[in-house]
Amino acid sequence: MANLNDFKILKIKCVNQYNLALNSIKSLGGVEPPRLADSQKERFGFYYVILQNYSGLSDYDDITEAICDTDFNAKFFNSPIDDQGIDAVVINDEEQEIDLFNFKYRDTFNPDKEQSKNAVILSTKLLNILANGENNLDGKIHDIVEEINDRISSNDIWKINLYIISNESNTINGIDDTIHQLEKLYGVNVIPLGLNEITDKIALKHKVIH
Repeated sequence: MANLNDFKILKIKCVNQYNLALNSIKSLGGVEPPRLADSQKERFGFYYVILQNYSGLSDYDDITEAICDTDFNAKFFNSPIDDQGIDAVVINDEEQEIDLFNFKYRDTFNPDKEQSKNAVILSTKLLNILANGENNLDGKIHDIVEEINDRISSNDIWKINLYIISNESNTINGIDDTIHQLEKLYGVNVIPLGLNEITDKIALKHKVIH
């Protein structure tokens, strides 16, 4: 069971990843926003920590390109395009999998706090667009939806995973009715991950490396 120290360790990792990611952001034409709060640096660094551990991506440029979060792209690239409820998208052509990520980063530790179902509901905005084969979007999210549509409209079998990820102590129950209905309606695999799962994953990876 993850505890306060695990929460703090993850926070430190997030700040470190934010600082490491800045070179990538700048190389892709972005700028570091002035007077960015520490909590925001942690939140954006959280994206990189998670994507490095769950998406198969390791290159910072690839991760930066995968992030479609409205606030991230508004602050670093002056492109405040609606992300349609999805913060990052990774397409794995080799495995024929499409990974959609919804992130929620909390500033304070609460051992009793559970992930909100609202994150799952918000993600249906993009799932509806994909289900209808539409793409009236702009910016990065337009290009991402275009890439996804090209793949799921082919004769190949594609698996879509929706990751609901936060640094909260308790994840949504995987057999929750909301999740079950969403999986059935959109044909996606919903994967809730919280502080316990993240801590185990990062610790396991650390042991393998060292």
